[in-house]
Amino acid sequence: MIGVGIAAGASMIGSGIGMGYLFGQVIASIHRQPEAFEQSRPWMFFGLAFVEQFAIFGILFALLINYVF
Repeated sequence: MIGVGIAAGASMIGSGIGMGYLFGQVIASIHRQPEAFEQSRPWMFFGLAFVEQFAIFGILFALLINYVF
């Protein structure tokens, strides 16, 4: 049971770090070149969805480990 919590928490922590890094880089690029905001916004949301999937998969695998094994 403790391992399930650690697995879910680690996936959420990693996802949070990835999202923070992604937002920081997007804000820095918009600060350097404000007219590129409209071009970078769709890629930002695509990247956020990609990073968020790892947190969701981590929770799903933790629940799978808890209830199957």
